[in-house]
Formats: sequence, C-alpha cells, structure tokens
Amino acid sequence: MELKRPHTTAERLRQIMQERGLKQADILRLCEPYCKQLNVKMGRNDLSQYVAGKIEPGQYKLIILGRALDVNETWLMGFDVPKERDAKSDLPAYSLNLKHYRIAHGLSTADAASRSEVATRQWIAWERGNEVPTEEELIRAAKTLRVTPRKLLEKKEESEETETIPGIYPVRKKSFPVLGKVACGEPIFAEEDHETSIMASADIDADFCLIAQGESMTGAHIEDGDIVFIRQMEVVPNGKIAVVLIEDEATLKYIDYRPEQATLVLTPANPAFRTQIYTGEELNQIRVLGMAVTLQKDLTRR
Repeated sequence: MELKRPHTTAERLRQIMQERGLKQADILRLCEPYCKQLNVKMGRNDLSQYVAGKIEPGQYKLIILGRALDVNETWLMGFDVPKERDAKSDLPAYSLNLKHYRIAHGLSTADAASRSEVATRQWIAWERGNEVPTEEELIRAAKTLRVTPRKLLEKKEESEETETIPGIYPVRKKSFPVLGKVACGEPIFAEEDHETSIMASADIDADFCLIAQGESMTGAHIEDGDIVFIRQMEVVPNGKIAVVLIEDEATLKYIDYRPEQATLVLTPANPAFRTQIYTGEELNQIRVLGMAVTLQKDLTRR
C-alpha cells in the first residue's frame, strides 16, 4: 500500500513562515541549538533549497526543523497527520508556561508577541527555549497573559498538566498551607497549623491562607468561614486588605500606614465595627504578615 503525501516539505515550510511571520534567517536562528546538539550543519543555502522545493531535507535536518518549529516531523514531510509534536518536551518552565497560557487565552504567537511589544520570532524562540526573556520582557509577557511573572517561571507538576482548549481555562492545582484563623472583628490568637493545607488553583499568587472569623469585613465580601489567600509581604500598600499580627493576635483589615505620623490605621469593611489605631511604641508590637489577594467560599454553608 502506498502512503499518500498530499504536500511537500517546501509547502509546509512556506505555510509556517506565512503563519508565524518568519523569514529564513529566523528559522536558521531557531535551528542553531539543535544543530549544535546533533552536530549537524545547516546553512542558508540548505534552507533556501528546502523552501524552494529543489531538494528535501535528510533525516537529521528534518528532525532539527521539526524541533525548531515545534511541529511533527511527519507533518513537516507533507503527510496528513496532526501538526503538533507527540513527544513531551524538556523545555524550561518559562517556555512551557508561555505556550500554556497563550493557548489558554486563544492567542496566536503573533498576537501574543504584538501585545508584549516583541517580535514574533522572539516569542517563538522563548517558547522553544532558544532564548531567555529579560525581566522587563517577562513582565510584559505576564501582563499579556494575565498572570504574574512568577507564574511564568514556576515549573508545573506532571499531575497538573491538562489538555488546553482555546477559550477554556484549565484548572491546575497546588497545595496552600493553612496557618489558622484570622479575625474579621477583634484580633484573635494567631494559630499556626502548618499541617493543614488545601488544594486550590495554582494560578493564585499566594503563599498561604487563613480562615476568616467574624463579620467586620463583610463589605469586602469576606465572611465568616471564608478561606483568604495571602501573599506574604512586609509592606502592604495603603488601601489594601492586610493580615496584621498584633503581638500574638491576627486581624484582617484595610491598612493605612502613616510613617510621618508613626500611625497605623486598620479599618473594617463593616460600619458596625470600630477602626483600630496604633501609634508610637505600640507599633513595635505589630507585624504585617501579608496582603489578601483572593478568597474561596463554600456555597454549601449558605
């Protein structure tokens, strides 16, 4: 039985170049690390002839092109098979995450690159692991993908990987330690129950969580029994909700620190509760644990 090959490698290469806005020089740059890895040379003349359809790439050069362009080598040969590669990649975390979140948001490489103010070729190189984004570039990419830069650098656990469908946001989970209860009212003793943890979305940029107790923050939609996720930080911007440790007691309030007046104001989100003001030497007994970033509710309790 003859295997039908409806397209040529030249057609596939030209298709990719058109879809991604690549030039032959861009493809050669993407191929460089794989050429070094396999000790194979590929020059401008080689690629030019492949694109023109004058000659077909040999086995090793086909492998290099497939890896560099992140496509199935059999598809690249012109057969009607899935375009995506089957093999699991050992790419760095930022490469995997850039591609993961880009696809989750339904963006093409060209769209993601444009919104992040970089060339399409550069974004593709990041996803292939051929180039490393600078800190500034990583921040712009994270803004485009609506995640934090830290999320782009985190390595996913194998158990967290899920099939990504454009428009459908996969939920990857991780464990957050529960450090006890925090008062939404008068401060309560700060328990540190490090052995308790909960599973929640890995996209939550938090370090630990606390269980809210009381009703002083209901105006901020934080109710008794809610799980509040906290990003650990010693300085929380004024106007944000902070977890504050007062001696051995913890409370959750809007924070307003006025260093020029040596005053800390903790404001509830419920007018039935009083504002707490600490000044002078009282501040020596106070430590900010972090900022509330999100919360989790159990609707079955309502």
